Amino acid sequence: MIRIAMVMGWTLLVGGVNAITASSAGKAMTAEPWVNCLYNNKSIACRRTFLCTDAPCNRFKLEWKDGIHDTYTRVRDGAARNVGFYKDQRGGEWMLRGYADSFGLINQTNGNTIIFGMTLAECRNSSGLSDLCGPKQNEARAEPQQVLAILLRQLDAKPMGLYDGVRLLRINRQGGGSVTVTVSCEREQWRVQNSDNPQGRPSFYDAPFLSAKGISRTWVCTEPARVLE
Repeated sequence: MIRIAMVMGWTLLVGGVNAITASSAGKAMTAEPWVNCLYNNKSIACRRTFLCTDAPCNRFKLEWKDGIHDTYTRVRDGAARNVGFYKDQRGGEWMLRGYADSFGLINQTNGNTIIFGMTLAECRNSSGLSDLCGPKQNEARAEPQQVLAILLRQLDAKPMGLYDGVRLLRINRQGGGSVTVTVSCEREQWRVQNSDNPQGRPSFYDAPFLSAKGISRTWVCTEPARVLE
């Protein structure tokens, strides 16, 4: 396993020790360089910032290249030295497991996974975190032929995340601009939320939700999604 070295010689022992060395404590609150990361096996750069100035530091922020960020605070130790449990700012609990200078996080409720400091190939070849980046169950499961899901796939709709219980997907239009569609997986309904012109000016719509029966069992709803603030 290859890990991009941390800036200024920072060292994090995750798990029961989980300590920053005293020499690096004074440099906390400064973002580390961008490194290879995975969110549910999808590659996206991220970087870490420790949120305390004294060692050991049990609270850090992960910032993703697309602008989303989360804060994780240690709440208890795990059974092994390289394992600890953290909560994000919304109360979600994650198990953190360290391997060499990288670490993995797995959400204890929905199974979402984060790998810090590895590519997918490196993670799957790693004996320490490979179980966290193996194929997801829904990758091999056949899904129903649901019309809206097929249309969104054909339009190359990009999932943006989960906000207030609904999923947002963006469809880029030829010539510029985009359309944002919201899908309620729980109610199996959808609607067009807004469209942006090529200059980025949005137009919002107050149209009622339409039926999308069966959408909850398709890729639109089964793919893990990050919660948007």
